[in-house]
Amino acid sequence: MQYLKGQRVVHPSKPDWGLGEVLNHSNGDTVEIFFVGVGLKTLALSYVEPEKIRGAAAVNVHLDNLARNPSENAPKYHSLAKATDLFLAQYPGGFHGDRYMTEEREYKDTASAKAKDLLDKKTMAGMLKKKAYSDIVAQSLLVLNSTTLVFPNEKMAFRDGVGNEAFQEDYCLALNMLLHGSEEPSERFSTFVGALDDMSATKWTTATYFSFLCNPESQMFVKPTITQNAAALCRWEINYQPKVNWQTYNLILKLAGHLFEGLAELEPRDFIDIQSFMWCVAAKPKA
Repeated sequence: MQYLKGQRVVHPSKPDWGLGEVLNHSNGDTVEIFFVGVGLKTLALSYVEPEKIRGAAAVNVHLDNLARNPSENAPKYHSLAKATDLFLAQYPGGFHGDRYMTEEREYKDTASAKAKDLLDKKTMAGMLKKKAYSDIVAQSLLVLNSTTLVFPNEKMAFRDGVGNEAFQEDYCLALNMLLHGSEEPSERFSTFVGALDDMSATKWTTATYFSFLCNPESQMFVKPTITQNAAALCRWEINYQPKVNWQTYNLILKLAGHLFEGLAELEPRDFIDIQSFMWCVAAKPKA
């Protein structure tokens, strides 16, 4: 039987491997398939013929976003089940355990509450109306300094940028659009990144920090190394670029959403839990 690149299949006797996708046209003897449950497998067609799947049963968000050409030094694939085991080994109580709350969640909750208070829609509207840009800058710095999520040198670049009065109005308007605007998410994100560019303060961390804390239900904090490691472990394509861009960020949001749904049994509250999960399993990728 011939198998074509992109076809969805299952192993006839290993249902725990889950749905798979053919990565290359078969040569008649073997076929390479990525299964969501176990990763890459090369099957000898003389021993097994995978069952081709079509229609609704072939739909799979993970395979739709699969990184089909990972780098040679990419960490070994971890199924979500294996990643969950790694997380629970560190935090046996899961997202609601005492250790997790103390080490990972509570300080982010505190920072999120501060961000929502200092940068809420009504407060910012009032300051913008009075053109009190320096006040918004001061509020931003209080939020930025409420955690150690952003590296000190990146905080310094941001502080120097917003400290320049020439950039303050554009920054404040862009931040308000990012957090409270009605424009398309891509426009809001790109406008804020543009304001950071003007200040020479654009980093993935500073570009995503404020929206993450103010809207953790839908926005993600991006720390480049951890995010790339997590995506590689999941074999999820994020098209990472050092230059901050909407396409990569949108793919990261899709990954966060996929993890949120896949971890439903652990009852994650929002993307704060997902960011912590990614950090715990990807800070030091296991072989």
